[in-house]
Amino acid sequence: MKSLFFIIVALCVCFINPPKAISGDFLPRYSDSVSYYGIGVYFAPKEFAIYSEPDEESPIIEKINWNNFGVNSLTKELSSRNVFISFIPNKNIGIMSAVDDTENWCQVVYDQKTGAKGWVKITDSARFMTWMEFMSKYGKANDVYLFLDLPEEYRQIYTAPHEKAQILNMYPYSPDNVKLKFIKGNWMLVKVVDFSKTNTHIGWIRWRNDEGKIFAFPNLKQ
Repeated sequence: MKSLFFIIVALCVCFINPPKAISGDFLPRYSDSVSYYGIGVYFAPKEFAIYSEPDEESPIIEKINWNNFGVNSLTKELSSRNVFISFIPNKNIGIMSAVDDTENWCQVVYDQKTGAKGWVKITDSARFMTWMEFMSKYGKANDVYLFLDLPEEYRQIYTAPHEKAQILNMYPYSPDNVKLKFIKGNWMLVKVVDFSKTNTHIGWIRWRNDEGKIFAFPNLKQ
């Protein structure tokens, strides 16, 4: 009877405040997976407020909390894919696009579909990174993968970080297994293994174009 009682209570709680379906984790796989790239990334805490201005006295325009079941918000229905560009809840990773920053604040896009944005207070400096800082730190630690729609000219590997450098003559390589060595501007020095798994090549490829659109991302699931 006691077990039945707890089951009934649990069902009542779920009926009153039903949990969302478990949200699958994801990484961006195409260049248009991210609508707003901005200047960098923000590692969101499990619960945070979004302000209209970089001032705690300004109106709160949204409150967001997230867990393995997905995202809950104060004012409207937001899915994890609205809020985040990368979401791996079992690793406590929820990454948002950051489009501006000022002292102890950064402006984030909290809805990739509409472009809605607001300001979050940075309580831990490690939560905000420029794209170069993010790619350098997490790309080296986890390797990187290239987006599936990477332009063909960006798949080519150069001997130096500029387009006038010599292009390496090599067999195709796996875009999912790229070892990052160094970042320089919009270029990254990488080591790749071709599909024959017998030849290794080191050279430079573009990870970002001049407009700020990225074509590679750290493999945070590793």
